[in-house]
Amino acid sequence: MNKRMSKVLIVFLIPIVLAGCGYTTSTIKDAGISSVYVPMFKNKTYEHDIHVTVTDAVINELILDGNLRLLKQEEADTILEGKVTEYKTEPLGYDKNNDVEQYRVIVTAQVVFRNLNKNEIICAQTIKGSTSYYTSGRLGMSEKAATDKAIENLARNIVSEVINFW
Repeated sequence: MNKRMSKVLIVFLIPIVLAGCGYTTSTIKDAGISSVYVPMFKNKTYEHDIHVTVTDAVINELILDGNLRLLKQEEADTILEGKVTEYKTEPLGYDKNNDVEQYRVIVTAQVVFRNLNKNEIICAQTIKGSTSYYTSGRLGMSEKAATDKAIENLARNIVSEVINFW
């Protein structure tokens, strides 16, 4: 392939690659949004209090992100509502005795991010968070610890989608 052909390919491939990565030159603040209210998520699973942990994780992630101020509903530009719809563990790996030694924890939530000033939905989607863990050995951890990590992953994914909603 000659030099000219390489340059032509690069010119056409860069925009495609950047578009696929969710690249944007706009920010949420460009849309006139600076604050959010996050009510307690609802729990549609059998996991006791998982909605409390997810809500706290989302709030903490919003604070860490810093793009939106957390305010009371009557003062906020937007509201981020959610419900935890699924909690599951699935086997990933087995030992030589065919016993499960590695699992994946998956926590799923449906979220709706709504502009309160315009009374319109900005985005609504189902988002997952997950982590894998070993049940024993030096990398072993409890299901509770793995669940906390999966919830942190879910919260990061939720905030990422909210901040980059277009």
